[in-house]
Amino acid sequence: MNDVARATNPKPTTSRWISQVHYCPKKLTRAPESCQTTVGIAQFVMDNHAAGSQSLVILNRVAWARETYDALNRIAKQPLDIRLLHSRFRGHERLGWSKLLSDGIPAGGRVLVATQVVEAGVDISSALLVTDLAPYTGLVQRFGRCNRAGELDEGRIFWVDRTGEEASPYEPEDLEQSRSLIAELDSARINDLPRPPDGFEHGDIIRRRDLLDLFDTTRDLSGYDIDISRFIREGDERDVMVAWRELPDEGPAPKTVTPTSDELCAVPIGEFRKFLDKALKNKKRREAWTWSAIDREWKRVTAQDAELLRPGMILIVDTKAGGYDVERGWDFESLAAVPVVPTDGAEPEVGMDDEPLTNQKYRQTVMAHSREVRSQAELIAGKLDNIGIGGFVDDLLYASLRHDIGKCHWVFQESVHRQLTADEATKGLFLAKTEFRGRHSRPHFRHELASALALLQMGASDLAVYLAACHHGKVRLSIRAMPGETKPDKPDVRFARGIHEGDSLPEVDLGGGVVVPGIVLDLEPMLLGMSEDGRRSWLDRMIGLRDRIGVFRLAYLEGLIRAADARASAKPVEVL
Repeated sequence: MNDVARATNPKPTTSRWISQVHYCPKKLTRAPESCQTTVGIAQFVMDNHAAGSQSLVILNRVAWARETYDALNRIAKQPLDIRLLHSRFRGHERLGWSKLLSDGIPAGGRVLVATQVVEAGVDISSALLVTDLAPYTGLVQRFGRCNRAGELDEGRIFWVDRTGEEASPYEPEDLEQSRSLIAELDSARINDLPRPPDGFEHGDIIRRRDLLDLFDTTRDLSGYDIDISRFIREGDERDVMVAWRELPDEGPAPKTVTPTSDELCAVPIGEFRKFLDKALKNKKRREAWTWSAIDREWKRVTAQDAELLRPGMILIVDTKAGGYDVERGWDFESLAAVPVVPTDGAEPEVGMDDEPLTNQKYRQTVMAHSREVRSQAELIAGKLDNIGIGGFVDDLLYASLRHDIGKCHWVFQESVHRQLTADEATKGLFLAKTEFRGRHSRPHFRHELASALALLQMGASDLAVYLAACHHGKVRLSIRAMPGETKPDKPDVRFARGIHEGDSLPEVDLGGGVVVPGIVLDLEPMLLGMSEDGRRSWLDRMIGLRDRIGVFRLAYLEGLIRAADARASAKPVEVL
């Protein structure tokens, strides 16, 4: 479902609407030559718009929609509500579309200028529809936005037949097919439209081996996530995600959190390069900032670094750099300051190496949290006993009770005990939750890897080991050191994700007669192949588990332990 569909939350289709849809008169006409330009479309809409009604203009490019919106605002001579809807808006502005599209139409009427975002899942109707020629299936969806429920005696649809290369982004043969199907039609009622020709051209398809590769989300050696853009993006669309914040000259503070979805705007990479290359009024060059997973700091991105941009990259831009308007969306030529998205007042910091469940408004011991996560896992499993997880419940409960024993590692405890009292120190207090925020002394430290390695050495099942390792989504099928880690003093000591071979975990009494013994961590499983004493590697064990259980069942079980952890963290019972 697209962003507009989410924002409008359309009502379920009723049987009455289904009975009416076949009798919704819609007159279909080719638009005049003057509509070849955005100014011409704007003037045509003004000449044909009726006061008190809603008109809809759907164009194939964001730039055309923005230019038409500007032209309408210049030439409108009557009070008229003119709005722009396209995919290049922040989430915060898109959320406001729900109220807009559900509000009554003002006396002067309303004109919506939009792109393909209104083709599906949007319950809006117009008396006048002007649309660019598009592939036939999309065109039929657009026609459905005129006189949608037969509320008018007749709706009017005009289709614009752009000529030459300007007709892109669609393939010429797709447009020619649409042209041949509707050229002689004078009605766009669903019963009067021809059925679309058979045939479907596949793009990139996820094969079984692609699915298996995508299951492991470990970042590559450059610190980047795996690129899935070819499976989810159409054509040549390649976007970066941009947020605007008030920044000092030196850029975001090290502890600045990654922008939320409400702040982010999808921007084509090519246009963002132009944005960086355009100087501000004070002749200062524009710049952006992106988080470096390797160096764990925000890195400056300028026009000289534009070739480093990649699909999905998250960038922060200073509000004074412009590039966005709350009414018009993304516009790389705009130099006006950008309003920041309001926040809920939360402290703009990250916690222990991005572990939001650790940083709470309370303190809780590892023992108490572990018991409460197991209780939540029992509640969840009890409700799911009849849907195929019965054979895995024991492993789920075993792992849920022991998933955080790695938090007893001294690196983690050093991070959470900022104000440890003398009495607490003598009692060997192991904390799982704290109200303090900060960074671990060892970069990339993952307590869940320590938990999993300990369980592996204790003889736990491969599934229980996997569930302990994956409960933050950071460690799954592979273990490897990350760039920027603190290396051990001795050169031959193995290390990965902040865990050094020879690190120890203390004995932990989890209650109910469950005592986890103290253990010295062994990182030999991170090596490929079988050990000298016949033990299988981590990779061999986890791939065998994946193939034996299946990626979907394994992901489902991962979801259960993560849900139990989140629920226990949200509603703690035994706190300090």
